[in-house]
Amino acid sequence: MSAPVATSPRRERRRGSRATFTSVLGELLLTAGVIVLLFVAWQMWIGDLIISAQSNSQGQEITHKWEQRRYPTCHLSWPTRTPVRPGTSRLC
Repeated sequence: MSAPVATSPRRERRRGSRATFTSVLGELLLTAGVIVLLFVAWQMWIGDLIISAQSNSQGQEITHKWEQRRYPTCHLSWPTRTPVRPGTSRLC
């Protein structure tokens, strides 16, 4: 068998132990991307809550207006024999 080759301790390099500029930049960009995505998701969630609350209050206002509206009463006896023209109604 052959004897193991002796290497000097000075020449051995540890790979991956030293951070390079590109690896640090990549980590920073990934972290910034995650933070931006979390911010966008939070904005959409909060925006959805705010918009749904506004829509709900607008719907309640319209319902209240419709409840306050008074409709004219008709004094027609049913059934009427008069023909109804298209686009009109028989109510009054």
